[in-house]
Amino acid sequence: MQAQKITGKYSPSLAVGLATTVITTAALIGGMHLSRSRYPSTDFSRPILGEKNQPSQTLFGHSSWIYTVAIAPDGETVASGSYDGSIKIWHLPSGGLTRTIDAHPDAIASLAISKDGETLVSGSWDDCIKIWNLRSGNLIRTINSHADDVKAVAIAPDGETIAAGTYSGIIKLWNSKTGEQIGQLKHTGAVKSVSISPDGKYLASGSRNGTIKVWQLDTGWELTMKGHKRAV
Repeated sequence: MQAQKITGKYSPSLAVGLATTVITTAALIGGMHLSRSRYPSTDFSRPILGEKNQPSQTLFGHSSWIYTVAIAPDGETVASGSYDGSIKIWHLPSGGLTRTIDAHPDAIASLAISKDGETLVSGSWDDCIKIWNLRSGNLIRTINSHADDVKAVAIAPDGETIAAGTYSGIIKLWNSKTGEQIGQLKHTGAVKSVSISPDGKYLASGSRNGTIKVWQLDTGWELTMKGHKRAV
């Protein structure tokens, strides 16, 4: 596999869509770079970008830093969340802006889109997560029972479980349909990232202290992995 380094003034966010082509999205101040693979077979042994590492498309519209991006499973929609609390929904084939949502009063740290492409979840420094209808932009539910900044969110494949990781290291699990808390996990440091496995059985979190934890959700089995020198 050939590694590629993309340089520039980037905010820490990256998303990959695996619908018909590979799309990597990196956020920078005020805009996003989109790069499409010329190889629909998603052969990762081949470089996605050209020799000069030039993006195939750049989207501008945010007035502040972009902290997070998420690509819908169909590969045609991307959501971007900004320091100014706004979410922008983009149509990738045309590069057009579909809508802007005034989502949070504080910075949006993380976005996640459900497997069916219908639901968008946002996590913010305002200590809450919000659940949106991705197609209409309408707010479905607000969950504000977090005592600290929400740094990372993830949606299980069934669309019913949402994980939200916070600066305090607490990861709360929520039922997206009822808004009820259904579980809680604890990392040893501030949570920077969370992910749920495709089968919905495992949750992984990365921390500011460089550790990774993996939980088996139905049994509580836990694994800690060390090796990073900085935040994961």
